[in-house]
Amino acid sequence: NFKICINKLIIDSKNSIIDYEIKFGIFFLNKIRIIGIKINKRKVQKYINTIKKLENSKILEKISKINIKKISLDFEKKLKNQIRKGTINPIIILRIIIKNIKIDILELKINLKFGTKDAFFTSMLIAFVSIIISNILKIKVKKINKNYYYIISPIYTGENIFKLNLNCIISLKIVHIINIIYMIFKKGRSDKYVRTSNRRSYDYCHE
Repeated sequence: NFKICINKLIIDSKNSIIDYEIKFGIFFLNKIRIIGIKINKRKVQKYINTIKKLENSKILEKISKINIKKISLDFEKKLKNQIRKGTINPIIILRIIIKNIKIDILELKINLKFGTKDAFFTSMLIAFVSIIISNILKIKVKKINKNYYYIISPIYTGENIFKLNLNCIISLKIVHIINIIYMIFKKGRSDKYVRTSNRRSYDYCHE
């Protein structure tokens, strides 16, 4: 399964503060991590600085000479040919996967404060956001404990202000993965050997 872990997400529009640390991971049997990626403000800034340093280098000069558009068009053409010749419809595969995706909220801690120029609109918005979060927790969380809480507070200052402090862990799991793989390949084999529907029904019978 795939997990998104937001260790820290702080946004303060008034003081122009944005800070974050997000981890992405793919786990086998929900325990063994296969791939793990961590993104934070420091790392992103480091990548940006590296790109700036490479702007005048010969590496980017060589890359710029590569016809990316031609490569993408060739790839698209090959992909279309493979789908056209193949027996599995990618739309059907996508539908099967979406239908079997299970989203679990393993942790959710929200401290949100915001305000608008209109006090009445701020109050309505606070109520609306609170209802949305409450319903999500009711649907996705079986037992509410210390890992789940949300504080939504209004700021009545006559200006647009947004302050957020978020920690959460979200798990995306494709349930019945073995059955899905079987269904996909079964669909492919059945499409390959079935005859077209415009033939007469007795064409399958022995004369």
